[in-house]
Amino acid sequence: MARGEFPELSHAELLDMNVMVIAAKPAVTVQSDANIAQVCQMFGYQQYKKVPVVEQGKLVGVVNRGRLTRRSFEACLGTAE
Repeated sequence: MARGEFPELSHAELLDMNVMVIAAKPAVTVQSDANIAQVCQMFGYQQYKKVPVVEQGKLVGVVNRGRLTRRSFEACLGTAE
């Protein structure tokens, strides 16, 4: 939802609004067996910051851009666990 998208609604009305009004559709997910290159493409080309990870239709985790960036730097510097 863009800032100012519902200027006619009060704060209380916005808080009571159904989440599906502002949800991204279709939901963007990545399968648990996806590789890092696929996730990097999603972060780079589609400007996502977080992507839910699913396995057999169930949420099993979330990958976020910041953590991926940190891990990449750690790997380059040889400090990854």
